[in-house]
Amino acid sequence: MESSVDDVLANYLEAVDEYFRLKQNLADLMRQGFLDISKSRYIMGVTSVSEYKYNQAMTATATVEIDRSSADDVDHFTISRQSRESVRCEELSAARSSSDDRDGESTVRRRRGKDEPEPEPIGEARGTAVACDDDGASATSTRSSSAPQNPLNWFGVLVPPSLRLAQKGFVNALSLSAQVTTQQCKCERLRAQYVTMRSSQCKAGKSDS
Repeated sequence: MESSVDDVLANYLEAVDEYFRLKQNLADLMRQGFLDISKSRYIMGVTSVSEYKYNQAMTATATVEIDRSSADDVDHFTISRQSRESVRCEELSAARSSSDDRDGESTVRRRRGKDEPEPEPIGEARGTAVACDDDGASATSTRSSSAPQNPLNWFGVLVPPSLRLAQKGFVNALSLSAQVTTQQCKCERLRAQYVTMRSSQCKAGKSDS
């Protein structure tokens, strides 16, 4: 049985109310995050927490995935996070393919002598050992002596707690932004459905009269 115009309108109003609630929570997280960054800049110095400390070779650790196969005809947005090992493996795979191309161009290779040390394998830089399979998945974890690939390390080793709280808040805000986008799509679908049903109802009333 198809939903009536009143039911669709009620669902639309509930969806709008939920949308504004999520938007308010997102605004609160962002506001608190920027406040924590301001506290960190006051403690560490203005130039110590700025865009000049960003890693120029940064790699995204989160991607947006869209599910268009839902039963309610609404695009569902989710945040997919990559592990640090998988990101490292992607970089190593690109480096290995480039190295293989260069090796294939040479027809004669120099043989290593007895006393010559073995070449340092890819992934040993900075004390990191990463092994990847054919699909690029990480087979081993990083060594204990290697520094974790954490954006907080761009600003130093001993960062204040306020900077860690800012990172946690922005991570939560990223996940919440996907929920906000999904809820916005739901509101737009319900609104379009209500407008269509209302138009059909008005046309049916005019024809009867």
